[in-house]
Amino acid sequence: MKLYKLLVTGLITILSSGAVQGQIQSDPILQSIKKEVDRNKAGLHIGTLATPFWISVRFLKTEYLNVSAVNGDLVSQSMAPENMGTSSILVGDYKRNSNSSQSPNSYYDRRFYVGNTNIESGLAYEIWGQLDPAYKSAAESLERKKVQITQQNIAEEELAIPDWDQSTPTQYYEKQVSQKLDMVYWTDYCRKASLAIYSDSAIIGGDFRVIITQGDCYYYSTDGFMYRMPTRLIRLMGGARCRTKDGQDLNSDYHYFYNDFSDVPPIEDLCAEIKNFNKLLVEESNAPVITESYSGPVLFEGTAVSEAICQYFIYNSNGLLAKRKPLTQSEDMYGYSRQGGMENSMEQMMNKKVADRRLDFISMTGTPQWNGKKLLGYTPIDAQGVKPDSSLLLIENGILKRMLSDRTPTKTNPKSNGHNLLKINSPNSELSLGVLRVKASNTIPKKDLKDSLIAAAKEEGYDFAYIRRGYDHMSDLFVFKVYSDGHEEMVRNAITDDLSQKQFKYINEISTEECLYNTDVKDSKGSLIVPYGLIFKEIGIMKNNDVKKNKPFILPRPDRKIKK
Repeated sequence: MKLYKLLVTGLITILSSGAVQGQIQSDPILQSIKKEVDRNKAGLHIGTLATPFWISVRFLKTEYLNVSAVNGDLVSQSMAPENMGTSSILVGDYKRNSNSSQSPNSYYDRRFYVGNTNIESGLAYEIWGQLDPAYKSAAESLERKKVQITQQNIAEEELAIPDWDQSTPTQYYEKQVSQKLDMVYWTDYCRKASLAIYSDSAIIGGDFRVIITQGDCYYYSTDGFMYRMPTRLIRLMGGARCRTKDGQDLNSDYHYFYNDFSDVPPIEDLCAEIKNFNKLLVEESNAPVITESYSGPVLFEGTAVSEAICQYFIYNSNGLLAKRKPLTQSEDMYGYSRQGGMENSMEQMMNKKVADRRLDFISMTGTPQWNGKKLLGYTPIDAQGVKPDSSLLLIENGILKRMLSDRTPTKTNPKSNGHNLLKINSPNSELSLGVLRVKASNTIPKKDLKDSLIAAAKEEGYDFAYIRRGYDHMSDLFVFKVYSDGHEEMVRNAITDDLSQKQFKYINEISTEECLYNTDVKDSKGSLIVPYGLIFKEIGIMKNNDVKKNKPFILPRPDRKIKK
């Protein structure tokens, strides 16, 4: 019986693979891309210069809707097909090629556009037009690189790292289930949301926008990676501005990201939340300015936690994104760098402590849901066709085990783990987050965090402490002064020290409760599952003296009557 099950399982796998092959073979866009790319790979050659060994094309075929409104009035609306792609080429071989060893975007990577009437023919023309100059540029880049290698004293261990990851090819095929883009509905939605922003008379400016893209992403590379993958993103974006009595303008942005129309909140719920956000902004405008510097325990709550993690571990050039040291000095001059020209020093911390012992960092980019909630950063394959793991341990008990990587190898991360991710509304891609969970042990309930904060502050000689708090969908982070009796007072113009490894290595308390935030990270879809609150042992808070102030308005804001 067990043998029968094994055979059936194997048969299903083979049939599934065969089905994908059949769908790919019959897809006119994929086959058009493959035909022209293969033709260029075979024919591009000049004299003694090296020939292309790897070419890829990524193409987005989408519908695009964009609506914006201010104070209930429609400002603009558009809906049209949007077809764009990018081509990439490497000259040489896997060991040594024109890749600058800093980023997948450091080899020739440029966007092109195709009309909607004859896509297959348009694709062939644009690919041909892209790859000819790309080959010439890449071939010259490789020659320069070879000369630089002979002229520099480069360590053998660095020379031993290949320039490109020779991953096992994968193929994937899934079509977009198209959902109608109703311009009338979204125009009305946008107008009502923009009106909600102005519902408080203290708001002096703001707008609201709906941007929707849906369609399919096509990809082919000459080393066998090939896919068609659905893509959709619904972005609801607003902004509000108010002015303090002393003339300081305060701004906040509101961002909502969804993959499915069924997840978009009803307009009544959205408007209610926007009004609550505006109350926070107005409260900040009336809050006292911080008057004294502070260095002690600080409680981060809500999106302040996810922002802190992103700032140090993702946006930081020495964070969890594996970046290879440039092999030659000239690569900074000729290539495009993801985060500058220096090596990511986090690589040197492999198997060393980089965070509090109670923390595990787990990549879940291959997981579609968590606790029944959809993960925006989930993808079945990344932009280079590599399948990400559903659970990949990056940091275990505070010890660095591995980093997020793509097909540019590094010393400690020689293989891609599927984190070259599509940029929002673009065929271009970049090494990014996907889905990250920061899981903690030895935690306390979030209701006890404030008491723990006050106790920790007393040990440092303070009869008060600070809370840095953020709210999902709202860009602004607020600072509250909390007194020994537990009551809070919002303060204005408070800035905190930049977080360092030291702060993350020694955390006072961590909340038991976790929160999910679906957002954009490095201009790609991302999801963070993080503790609701963290008490850092020592953070500096001080007054921001670099504040521009305007003259107050002479007259109050006029009311507007909006025509139905």
